[in-house]
Amino acid sequence: MTRKAPALSYLYALHQQATRTLAAINKEITRREAELTLLKAEATRWQAVAHAQQKNPSSPLPRQSHTPAGSRLQWDTVLQELPETFTARVVAQKTAKPIGQVYVGVRRWMKKKKVKKVAEGYQKVMVGRSPSPIKGDEKRKS
Repeated sequence: MTRKAPALSYLYALHQQATRTLAAINKEITRREAELTLLKAEATRWQAVAHAQQKNPSSPLPRQSHTPAGSRLQWDTVLQELPETFTARVVAQKTAKPIGQVYVGVRRWMKKKKVKKVAEGYQKVMVGRSPSPIKGDEKRKS
């Protein structure tokens, strides 16, 4: 009888492991079936778009851009429309551009000395304003 007891415990352990494995497999099948349903729905949407485009090939696909085709954003015009002090977020809202492109535009303005960095964000540099005198220049003129 002592030999049957360990054999039964091994069979019982094997049965439990098989039950857990089968449950995990069924859970994975359910997850993948849900994913497949979503993918089929997406494929149906893409087929509808492609079918609509084939029916009317002269109409272009809808654009994601907010600007008309072929026109570029005039950053200098945007700068003129901004308040005296502004943040990158304000520029992003005004231009409908991603914040990464906004920082590139602002850096371009900074290189051209059209804006400068301040604590509140950025400030326009006045064109007609004379630059502050350099300390060494005052002594040389006298």
